[in-house]
Amino acid sequence: MSRDLFAIDPATHATGWAQFHDKALVRGGVCQAKKGVPLEARVQSMTQALGGVWYEGSPLARDVVIEYPQVYKHGAAAKADPDDVLAIALVVGAVIGRLSATYQLVRPAQWKGQVPKKVMNTRVLDRLIASERAVCEAGKNDNNLLDAVGLGLWVLGRLR
Repeated sequence: MSRDLFAIDPATHATGWAQFHDKALVRGGVCQAKKGVPLEARVQSMTQALGGVWYEGSPLARDVVIEYPQVYKHGAAAKADPDDVLAIALVVGAVIGRLSATYQLVRPAQWKGQVPKKVMNTRVLDRLIASERAVCEAGKNDNNLLDAVGLGLWVLGRLR
C-alpha cells in the first residue's frame, strides 16, 4: 500500500509544507501569512492557504507530521521569546483543527538536534534526488520549506 505523508513546519509568518508519496517528495511550498495584520488574522490566512494545498493534493489517505515548538532551557535557542513559541503552538493547533488526518507531533530537537540551519539545509538537499530538488528549487533558500522537507525525510527514514 502506498503512503502519502504531509510534513508541516509551522511559523507565524510563513508555514512550510512538503508532500511525499511512497517516500518520494512530490510537492512542497510555503503558505505566507498576510502582512501587517494581527496574529489571529495571520494564522487564519495561513491555515486557509494550507487547507487549499491539502485538498488539491493527492486523494490518497495521508498522514501528517507537524514540527511542534519547544522552549529551550540552554544554549542560543534559550534566548528565544517564549511568546513566539506560544504563537507557533497556536499555528499548530489551527492546522490540526483544519486538516482531518492522523497526525504526529515532532519536536525540532528530535529530528534535527541543534544543527545550524545552513548545515541542516545542505543535508536535506543532499538527500534529494534530482526530481525532488526540482520541487525545492524555487524555495531552496527558504528555511520553512526545507524544514518541512527535512522533517518528512526524517519521518520516512531518509534523514537519519
